[in-house]
Amino acid sequence: MSDNNPYDQLGVTEEASFDEIQDAKGRLIQKHRGNQKLLDTV
Repeated sequence: MSDNNPYDQLGVTEEASFDEIQDAKGRLIQKHRGNQKLLDTV
């Protein structure tokens, strides 16, 4: 897994729909709330 691959960071495939990507992004933001350094990479 590449830390620079946004699909890997979000836990989705490149075939994911826009809505799936937005949902994954929201889950990642909630999971890491309070960790501003990490959130800046999202």
